Amino acid sequence: MYVTKLKKEFSVLPKKKNKNLRLYGIIPTLQNFPSFGRVYAAYGGIFIIVAVLWGWGIDKKTPDMYEWGWFYVVI
Repeated sequence: MYVTKLKKEFSVLPKKKNKNLRLYGIIPTLQNFPSFGRVYAAYGGIFIIVAVLWGWGIDKKTPDMYEWGWFYVVI
């Protein structure tokens, strides 16, 4: 998906040629070693933690109650 500007409004449209995004979702389903689920979950947790900290530190957007709640669930 990508964001495009149409008539001074932003809308989200699917981009048919975005193969990388499709592969990002399909490749994890093809893994066959037993610990992949744990590794993938750890990656997702780190992604969420970094996203909250990035928004707080770089974008100067203070996390709301729900973001803090999920932050602690991940930890």
